[in-house]
Amino acid sequence: MVSAAQGYGIASGNGAGQNWYYLVETSNAATSWNVREALPLSSFRNDSNYSQGPLLHFVNRKIGYVSNYHGPLYVTVNAGATWSKVLTPGIWPSFVTAGSTVSVVSDVCKGPLPQYGALKCPSDLSMYRLGAIKPLHSFVIPSEGVGSWRSAVAMTAISAMSTVVVEGNNEGAASSLLETDNAGVSWHRLADPCEGLIINQLITSVQGRWLLYCFMDGGMNQGTNGLYSSSDVGVSWSVVSKGTEQGNVVGNIGDFMMNLAVSTNQKIIFAGLDSPAGGIEYSTNGGAHWIRVNQPVSSGGSPELISTFGTKGAVLDVGDGAQYRTLNGTTWRVLSPLSAGKYRGLRICTVARGTKATIGATQPGIPGTTSNIGVIFRNEGSASCYLDGQPNFTAEEGAARGPVGAPTQPNFSGESPYVILKAHGGAATVWFEVQSVKRYPKSFCKPQSFDKFSIQFAFPSTFFLTTKSFLACAGVSTLTTSTVTSGVDTYR
Repeated sequence: MVSAAQGYGIASGNGAGQNWYYLVETSNAATSWNVREALPLSSFRNDSNYSQGPLLHFVNRKIGYVSNYHGPLYVTVNAGATWSKVLTPGIWPSFVTAGSTVSVVSDVCKGPLPQYGALKCPSDLSMYRLGAIKPLHSFVIPSEGVGSWRSAVAMTAISAMSTVVVEGNNEGAASSLLETDNAGVSWHRLADPCEGLIINQLITSVQGRWLLYCFMDGGMNQGTNGLYSSSDVGVSWSVVSKGTEQGNVVGNIGDFMMNLAVSTNQKIIFAGLDSPAGGIEYSTNGGAHWIRVNQPVSSGGSPELISTFGTKGAVLDVGDGAQYRTLNGTTWRVLSPLSAGKYRGLRICTVARGTKATIGATQPGIPGTTSNIGVIFRNEGSASCYLDGQPNFTAEEGAARGPVGAPTQPNFSGESPYVILKAHGGAATVWFEVQSVKRYPKSFCKPQSFDKFSIQFAFPSTFFLTTKSFLACAGVSTLTTSTVTSGVDTYR
């Protein structure tokens, strides 16, 4: 977001194999988005790094930067109409901005690249004018006690002359926080309180202090969290909140990976949770105490990115999932996604265009553990249409259709996710699996009944159905779904 209403984002095609990322724009605080131009970045639905997603940062309405995971850095000076590659001394660039200056860190490797893990290469800090593709100058970042793991990442730019980087920072290895106050000519080492954890974020936008967030994954984006505060620009740190898989040590930060963002009035810290259950937290006292938002968020461990606007506004985006927005810092609502485009000249199937959903066969899955519900989609309209892949199912209960647990999470494979329903009777099937609440310990699962569910393909393809009553765990997803298949599938 570049103002209280104006912002940019990234969308991607969801076909099999190679697709493209696209620049999207909002002028109404993320209420709706318009597709602008294709970005110079390709995406693969079955790419193991797909969930990382590209990094997009617009400095103002015209100038923005974008880079893919371990890819080159591009800049636009005309609001995304065209993009130019930023020339860097090395590879795998990371960048931060301050005023009219951009600091870019890249790794200058002379040997072969490792197939896995951090680069064991020295890094350069290059300084650029905002929007420029050639650096003003570059300096080598010195090695500071991290052995062979020298690869550095830009953390924050405090001013046009002052940049902080983290060097090393590989899982299981030492790391060093380094700062330059003369654009890279010389460096000094800051204290590192993370005690072997990976340094994820350094926030310097809170007046009078810095916040350092560290995390070590113990599996499923859950592990050890640490949030530290410094009032003397990194010379010393004190713990604000810390948690492990065994429980909270200080405060109640929890044990899940977090992406943090500070409100523009510096009074609220928002956190998107990358744990399997997902979720949103916020703190109004600098991170000492966290409040969990009562909003089911389907994450499945995908990254949750946050952008703030206004004094209390924020948008949270779940990778390959939904968007959520708050205007007051506390209450959130789901935003409508982009409308589906055409596939082979056909529009997506909807109720308004004549497609109906009905309950088909119900088959037992694992005895006493799961039930499988077949949902049949039949196109009774006069024009062929398509369904895209694996929909989200949300269990609901009561006349108000309140959600029960989190929605199912799409999980695309490399196969084509599109199925065409011919006019006047073309059909397809999706299987919806309900896991027995008996599989979960009582302390973890609060059983709640549901007898309705909504089925959401790409917007506006939504269907509602009523079924017999089932039990699901409130607060955690116990529901899964298959991909859409042609015809009336009796059971696979």
